Amino acid sequence: MEKYTTVEGLLSTFGSIAPVRGSYLLNETRLKCRQELPKHAVWTREELEPEQGRCVLFVALSYRWLSKEHSDPDGFHLNIVQHMMRRMMEEDDGDATMDFAMFIDFSSLFQGERTQEQNDLFQKGLRESNVWYASTQAMSWLQRRLPHGFSGAAYEDSGWCFCEAAISSAIKSSFYRCDLSQDAGEDALGLNFRDVTTGRMVPLTPERMGQILDNDKNFTNKKEDGPKVKRIYQEFFAATASETTSLDFERSGWHATHVGDLVEILPWFSNLQMLSLTENPIGVAGAQVLASALKTNSTITSLGLSDCGVGDGGAHALAEALKVNHTIKSLDLDKNSIAVEGTHALTDALKDRPTMEELHLGLNRVGDEGARAIADVLKSNNGTYSTMFNLELWQNGIGDGGALALAAALKGNDTISVDLNLLGNDIGEAGALGFADAVPVAGRVVVRLGTVLHVSSEGRRVLGACRHITCDLRPAE
Repeated sequence: MEKYTTVEGLLSTFGSIAPVRGSYLLNETRLKCRQELPKHAVWTREELEPEQGRCVLFVALSYRWLSKEHSDPDGFHLNIVQHMMRRMMEEDDGDATMDFAMFIDFSSLFQGERTQEQNDLFQKGLRESNVWYASTQAMSWLQRRLPHGFSGAAYEDSGWCFCEAAISSAIKSSFYRCDLSQDAGEDALGLNFRDVTTGRMVPLTPERMGQILDNDKNFTNKKEDGPKVKRIYQEFFAATASETTSLDFERSGWHATHVGDLVEILPWFSNLQMLSLTENPIGVAGAQVLASALKTNSTITSLGLSDCGVGDGGAHALAEALKVNHTIKSLDLDKNSIAVEGTHALTDALKDRPTMEELHLGLNRVGDEGARAIADVLKSNNGTYSTMFNLELWQNGIGDGGALALAAALKGNDTISVDLNLLGNDIGEAGALGFADAVPVAGRVVVRLGTVLHVSSEGRRVLGACRHITCDLRPAE
């Protein structure tokens, strides 16, 4: 697994794979094959050792070959790659020392007429290309656009391209997988950096990959290349699925159907602890599908569902799962339009549940009634166990009534350490003062209130002396 999650894993492919310097490519108009590359165009392993402290980004390019003899004869792909490199450098505040170590098969692998030694390295490099596309330490750039008039198969129909896209979708962070053609329109260089980090497929089992390659994808030589691609994917999947502990599918453009595909493959990730679907429009239906799978999952401890359109219906389904799943310790439901009904469902599930350590409900519609329900959870769990509870309730329309209920619950707490975020609510002096004496055990409670308006001089004196409360006190007019 370390081969796919460390820089050392990437460096282990040197020899069979020759990473090209981005700084060299920026000044070229046409890709050269590996045999033709000048020595200064290729990184050495020693130069990229972590202790060298260089600002170098590892990148694997996935693209459609435009001819059998040369993958990019007119520099179509290279032009787009150069633009992306410049954009990345701009994002990094124009860092002139930034460079790229690029895996581009035409330039990184021996091509055409090869000696026996070169052919052996070529075959090994083909097998090890999956390390670059999969690595959590390397970006995968998918360049799906094709020049006008190209008559070959589309990127999506190519077996090699499909495999590269699938491998890059499996275990790396969404930020490290970029579709260079996303939202480009008629202008191939009209890229938006946030847009290009969206969109990926759900991980595939080797069996499903094999079926798709056999039935739906094209190869120049299917009899020879088909089995090679299957082996490459199978080796990758076997080495990573059961060892992966974290999957970040943030902003992948997934809907409920994608969640259905995901839960089918989750059992293969038998050691998965963190799963994030943040900013995917899975909706109530997707949350319900996921909740059903969570009832029998015993490995996931952290679940990220921020800005997923979960709503009250999805919150209710997740609450039912939490009643039987005591493995999840952290649940992020920020920005999900969850109101009182959904809050009640969640709090009913969390009562007397000693394993929850973090609940994010920021930017929902909890209100005072929902805050009172959460306060009841704090009361019911006090004394049953000793733990840390991080509770995010920012921007929820909570006023003094909800604040006083939470303060009363904290006042009676002597076992749970609570970090309570109430920024951006409608809490005034009365609600803020409720937290002033809500610390039976020193250092056990932290309350973040943000701006509190119209505070009297006495209120400012009392609250200003409370080290456990962070707030910006505005005097009464």
